[in-house]
Amino acid sequence: FYCFCCIFISNHNSAIGAEGGGRLAVMDCIFRNNTGKHSAGMYINAYQYVRVERAEFLNNGVHAALISGSGINMEDCYMVEIGFSVFAQNLGREYGASYIKDVQYLNIFNNRFVSNKAHRMGGALQIHTTTRTNITNCLFMRNTGLNGGAIHIERSGRINILKSVFIRNSGFLSGGAFYLDVYDIISYSHC
Repeated sequence: FYCFCCIFISNHNSAIGAEGGGRLAVMDCIFRNNTGKHSAGMYINAYQYVRVERAEFLNNGVHAALISGSGINMEDCYMVEIGFSVFAQNLGREYGASYIKDVQYLNIFNNRFVSNKAHRMGGALQIHTTTRTNITNCLFMRNTGLNGGAIHIERSGRINILKSVFIRNSGFLSGGAFYLDVYDIISYSHC
């Protein structure tokens, strides 16, 4: 599945929903003011390779589900790459702009996460049960969550956070920039 130069405005229950496939690419797309139960922007499940590039996720909201990401909700994928994208002013009842679970290789690079809010964990990113995660050259600014204002990482393997900037993020209980809950190895450099 390939989606290029599309605009998704005010859709309900995921502007894009896709389950069980080989390759998925979403490039140069805008997701704005979408709402949903599990995801507002994209719900992707059981793909071998997913690439999201030069996308904008703006003011999307999930208000009903307990497990949700307002911009992206992605589960059970082998390799995921998200780059050169903007996540701004997204609101999730459980998790904020992105919920990513059960991914073998996750590469998040050159993104901006600004003013996203989670009522629970990970205002910008909730990462759960990944084998290897790289977060490189990203900006996290003014994101909020109960634990992990910008990032909440849970039950994951190797995690590298490199050359990223964290400004004025707020974890109401702890972890303004990031909160780690049961992980294997983490390294961070030039943050």
